[in-house]
Amino acid sequence: MNILFRASAGTGKTWQVSSLYTALVLGRPYEARDAEDRPVRLTRPGHVEPVPPDRIVLMTFTDNAAAELRVRVTHQVLEARQQAVENNAAADAALAARVLRALPGSPICTIHSFCADLLRENALDAGLSPGFTILDEEAAGRLLDEAAREELLARLDRRPASGRPNRYDADFEAFCRGMRVLGTSRGPTVLQAARALLRQAAGKGLDLARAEDWLPPPRQTVTPSDFETILEDLRRIRAGRGGKLPDRAAQVFQTLEKNLKIFPMIGKKSGKVSNDWKDEELEEFAAALEREDALAFSGKDLGAVSKKLKAVVQSVLQTAAYKTHEPAVRAFARYAAAVAAVYAARKRALQAVDFDDLLVMARDLLERDRSAARRYDYILLDEAQDTSRIQCEILRRLWDPAANHLVLCGDTKQSIYAWRNADPRIMPDLEAAQRATASFRAIALRRSYRSKDVILDGVNRLFAGVYETDYSADEYLTPAPERGADTAGRGEGPCIELLEP
Repeated sequence: MNILFRASAGTGKTWQVSSLYTALVLGRPYEARDAEDRPVRLTRPGHVEPVPPDRIVLMTFTDNAAAELRVRVTHQVLEARQQAVENNAAADAALAARVLRALPGSPICTIHSFCADLLRENALDAGLSPGFTILDEEAAGRLLDEAAREELLARLDRRPASGRPNRYDADFEAFCRGMRVLGTSRGPTVLQAARALLRQAAGKGLDLARAEDWLPPPRQTVTPSDFETILEDLRRIRAGRGGKLPDRAAQVFQTLEKNLKIFPMIGKKSGKVSNDWKDEELEEFAAALEREDALAFSGKDLGAVSKKLKAVVQSVLQTAAYKTHEPAVRAFARYAAAVAAVYAARKRALQAVDFDDLLVMARDLLERDRSAARRYDYILLDEAQDTSRIQCEILRRLWDPAANHLVLCGDTKQSIYAWRNADPRIMPDLEAAQRATASFRAIALRRSYRSKDVILDGVNRLFAGVYETDYSADEYLTPAPERGADTAGRGEGPCIELLEP
């Protein structure tokens, strides 16, 4: 049973997740309601073997959400026990009592808490002291800033004190000239850039020890063929408009046509046009297009062409800038790798880890020992839209389609934690993996118990316009009957009120 609850805000997703959990631990059949309020059975009918709470891991993304789920499950099991007592069902009452005793120690928690518990159970295998401490964000930030500042000053010090190694880096000094060093003007400081890079790398589970090796060579990937494709698009649109284009689009058309004739395109290999443009010529051409302010034009079918042209020009100019500043960029990569190493060493000295370490070390531990997937019969993930890449890797190491079940609950419209490396593309990827199993069920929860139709219509229109893929029927929200269709004639206030501070 691999389930996806596609659940928008106010559609009862927390109730669904907690009710499914309760049904599993009490050995009860469970059915959800689809978008048309029809019952959908998610467990086998009749007797179902209870799943011990320690065989289910229910994870979410905030402590408050985890606490709410635990409270809801506890209340539901208490109600089941009371009902069993009233019905003289001694076996059911005894089962509910056992579940209640087990719930306080069951893994209903955040992903970070789950990883912390896993590492404490396997501290030596993870290379940690059994008594390791977890740095809060403030303490971790201070430690990282100290490492970054000391490494920065060492690399800018042309004449270090006697007995200290000379780590002066002229290319790094050039990098610092283009940025704030300690914060005296606009833009990020070098320290802020380093801290952001380390956080992003950790959120993706990457080790910065080889950061410089990741940098690509400064080579243009755009060719005149890319401009030729845009020219062909404009020719097609112009032909459909009787040979005319708006002024800016016409200007771009003439510029492209003229330059693609000046710089001849010669030969064809495997159906692809090859050319003899030098990088300098390509970069000069792109810079000229940008200077002419001819990149922004609009109109029917022209917006997509303008967007494509901007992307091509920006790619050329960014690569050109990278070529110019490559030594300085590589120096910053070396600096970031050194900061990461110093920061890691100081954490080891304190026998401490930060929140990112919890995820990375748990991922690595699960990679070395896949037996963890056999510890759990069910993995339930709430707020799946807020999953990061490293968290997804942990999830994939816990879930074995041949051994256990994965239940996801989320809504890509509600992904708000990009600053914590959340990636809303992960949820569709996990759904695709679920769909490849024989027991997959998708439940669209579209009935909102929180909002009326005038608000939901606005939400539907908004996201239908911003989704990169089609805003499917499963995404459209409707008000639950008890919420009512609208407020007209009911003496109710407006659906939204703006309050002055």
